[in-house]
Amino acid sequence: MKQLATAQEELAEPTTADSSLIVEQLQDKQDEIERLQDLLEKEENQLSETQKVLADLKEAYTIAEERTQNAIADREKFQDKNREYIHKMQNMKDQLDDKDEVIEGHEAKLSLLKDEN
Repeated sequence: MKQLATAQEELAEPTTADSSLIVEQLQDKQDEIERLQDLLEKEENQLSETQKVLADLKEAYTIAEERTQNAIADREKFQDKNREYIHKMQNMKDQLDDKDEVIEGHEAKLSLLKDEN
């Protein structure tokens, strides 16, 4: 029983060695907390920077996608115009051939008239 009472007294009255140990442990824990808070802050900053880069990349991708769609639309317009011009040129060539035939016919008639005179 006496031993129990002595043990209880030792627990109830911490010695300066125990106090020093507790203070040291508390300081170690506080240092660890500060180190982890610094690490967390650095990680949060890095996350923020990464999010900014990602947002910039998304914006660049959207712009590139729009430009690509515009380029495709422009190409289709040029192809349509090209087809129109080819068709017009073919019509003009056909008209020219028809006029050449008319001219040849007139020249033939003129030649016959000259020969008759």
